[in-house]
Amino acid sequence: MAGRRDNVVHKTIGADALEVPEVCFDYAFVRRQGEEECITMLVMRDRGTRALRAWIVPEKGPSLEDSVTKAAQGVLHLGYRGRVLIKCDNEPAMTAFRAALMTKLPEGAIPVAPPAGESSSNGVVENAVKIAKGLMRVHLGALERKIGARFPGEHPVIAWLAEFVGDSCTKYLQGTDGKTAYERLFGKPVREESLEFGEIVLFRPKKLADANVLLESRWARGVWLGRRWGSPISRIFSQGEVVDARAVQRVPAAERWCAATLGAIRATPWCVRPGPEGEAPLIVLQPLPGAVAPPPPEPLGYIPRRVFITRADLETWGYTAGCRRCTMVREGSRAQGVAHREACRTRIEQCLRDAGDPRVGRAEDRRTAATAASAAATAISS
Repeated sequence: MAGRRDNVVHKTIGADALEVPEVCFDYAFVRRQGEEECITMLVMRDRGTRALRAWIVPEKGPSLEDSVTKAAQGVLHLGYRGRVLIKCDNEPAMTAFRAALMTKLPEGAIPVAPPAGESSSNGVVENAVKIAKGLMRVHLGALERKIGARFPGEHPVIAWLAEFVGDSCTKYLQGTDGKTAYERLFGKPVREESLEFGEIVLFRPKKLADANVLLESRWARGVWLGRRWGSPISRIFSQGEVVDARAVQRVPAAERWCAATLGAIRATPWCVRPGPEGEAPLIVLQPLPGAVAPPPPEPLGYIPRRVFITRADLETWGYTAGCRRCTMVREGSRAQGVAHREACRTRIEQCLRDAGDPRVGRAEDRRTAATAASAAATAISS
């Protein structure tokens, strides 16, 4: 016992067994290499739906009213108005923050604290912190490679990135049940187009009273900084401030990234309309060591359409194990945008070919014509 006995196992409780909803909070700290000051991030996760939120805050504790208000709104956005458990660790700053948070929630909020020194007892939010940090590295690294510049830790883009990560995790991170937190919370899948953080887009500003008599363009350029949590409304940086827009249109790939435009962002999630530059100074981006400009994207040529596999074909020739499209069609789920695995498609096409289905011949004719046209175009250009 003294030499080899392990700690008591932390048993997990499924979401279905929760009679009272539980929301967990914790602080996370990130910084850029070579910088001493850490960035404080407040992370929230709902144990039932696995919805995740993340905010950059100036410091720990309840000293700032804005941080407590954001956390309270995060709980209310989950739809909890009655009894709800608020769980966090036993750190003094965290417990003081929880006490301030409970004063802003309706009656029924119950404080919960895990055993001291047992971080695994608060594993729901510990895992959320790990996910949030990992995805921040992914999106920040991808953005910096595209623009060839490095963002300092105090740049406002980092604060927008944290909120974008929380929204994207909620909308697109699937659990073992095949559903996202957004589907568990709102009862429907996400229908919006996925965009890359920091790309330049066209958006439609709010309609003016005299918009019908103006000859100016109705669409403007801006930097896409994510969407409001759980909403299709986009946050766009344009003309020195961050505005909301519903209609967004992507631009050609060669025009989506601009280091100067991203470096000019001074607006933050807590101040979307900054004052003069003296009040909120511009933070200069740093050159990215060893950055290589990505090659210009090749123009997309004509891609001949392949045989469309219908549900009747799958019922006749059988579903393929391990093919996500087959699984979704069999379950009656919406499978738009999900392709069959190549092995599955090859098998079905061979079955159709053996059965003499004319669709296979038409698809092969389209492929042959596209190949001949491409070869002719190459010969003319050379």
